[in-house]
Amino acid sequence: MKYIVSFTTSPTRIHKCQPMLNAILNQSRRPDLILLNIPHIFERTGKQYNVPKNVSEHVNVNRVDRDYGPGTKIIPTISYLKDKGYDPNNTRIIYLDDDIRYPKTMIQTLEQGIQESDNSVWTSTGFNFINLKLNGERTHNKITTIAEGYGGVCVKLSIFEDDFYPYIDKYMNDIDCKLSDDMILSNYYHKKKVPIKIVNLRGKYSIIDMWQNKSI
Repeated sequence: MKYIVSFTTSPTRIHKCQPMLNAILNQSRRPDLILLNIPHIFERTGKQYNVPKNVSEHVNVNRVDRDYGPGTKIIPTISYLKDKGYDPNNTRIIYLDDDIRYPKTMIQTLEQGIQESDNSVWTSTGFNFINLKLNGERTHNKITTIAEGYGGVCVKLSIFEDDFYPYIDKYMNDIDCKLSDDMILSNYYHKKKVPIKIVNLRGKYSIIDMWQNKSI
């Protein structure tokens, strides 16, 4: 199974993402590819990207024509990997934020804990809607409604079928939807009847550890 780390950033934050990148480069199980998706123009400000050498020498920079907002960390990755011939059933994507120091054993924990036949989405933090309120879910192996991207989300490439980009296009012109990438992506997983599960193993890969260690 190949593990692909995927993220995005903004023109002002790209010079500040080295702590996150170092955490990925120092993983006990190195990723097979680190993919940085960035649009030619950052839509929110109209600024262009200047990719510093300390970033470009460690990642594959994927320049994309469309800015999908925060969803740019994963949405262009699907077509990139399929165009490059990655096996959908033998590839998992871990999409991340650009400002968090992820634990050294994150990828190793996912690889050792997820069976190859398991198509579930795994997230270190999520939440459920209960009585019109948001209730956070942190219990290992529990099913949750929404996968929160900032703690890291691991999803199999095969989940994304031919209807993925038409689905995304349906919502991207709505600014509220565009900024709610966790909701839009999680809704797609539900449409595909793919469960979203929590991974929370203290000392290995845990959102609680990340908060206590001031990694966020």
